[in-house]
Amino acid sequence: ANVYGDPNGTSEKYIGNWLADRDRENYVIASKVYFPFDEDNPNGRGLSRTHIRNQIEGTLDRLGTDYLDLYYIHRWDDETPIEETMRVLDELVAEGKVHHLGASTMAAWQLTKAQWTADVNGYASFDVVQPLHHAGYYEDVKEYLDVCIDQDLAVCPYSPLAGGFLTGKYERADPDDPEQVIAPDGSRASFDDRFERFYLSERGWKVLDAVREVADELDATPAQVALAWLTEWDEFTCVPIVGART
Repeated sequence: ANVYGDPNGTSEKYIGNWLADRDRENYVIASKVYFPFDEDNPNGRGLSRTHIRNQIEGTLDRLGTDYLDLYYIHRWDDETPIEETMRVLDELVAEGKVHHLGASTMAAWQLTKAQWTADVNGYASFDVVQPLHHAGYYEDVKEYLDVCIDQDLAVCPYSPLAGGFLTGKYERADPDDPEQVIAPDGSRASFDDRFERFYLSERGWKVLDAVREVADELDATPAQVALAWLTEWDEFTCVPIVGART
């Protein structure tokens, strides 16, 4: 995303420097837009025409390319009409600055409304979505995935291993309290206060137990089982976004 790194834009610059000595056409480059890039600029946030127009130019400059293969909206913007957002995204596609559109982190009704808006106006619509999705979160995202199936959208879930929880590296610290966990030093649970809220529940531990059981039967790792559960769906293409320690 345009705001990743410290200061904002650093990750795009790193990728741009890495890409400079390589054949651009051999790589799929994606970025996102929504969050404030300049906190002092009242127009420097959201999915308004002004902000998207400004940010695509900065993103392309930092990446050292004249187009993105995939451009995500990072969030739904309650303050900007979706018609305005889809119109400017359509313009970017028509101009060749963006080849495909993606949507990250939104509700099923929001995704449906955006696709409908694009359809009735003849605008480019989303091809890819990026929801939170993993083996322990299926029921929460089922309606969203039904929209993806209906709209023939590829799914690139973030946190497919539940922040590392489904790798099996965590153990319960208290059998009567699902939120108490033995966390290895440097692991996400040791420093991210969202980990407990997102992943630690009785259902989460039951899913992890099931994943471990299947992994033992197949002589595989829990991570391999959890990722296979995602990629083996027949109804849609699923490409999980996995994280790395370094």
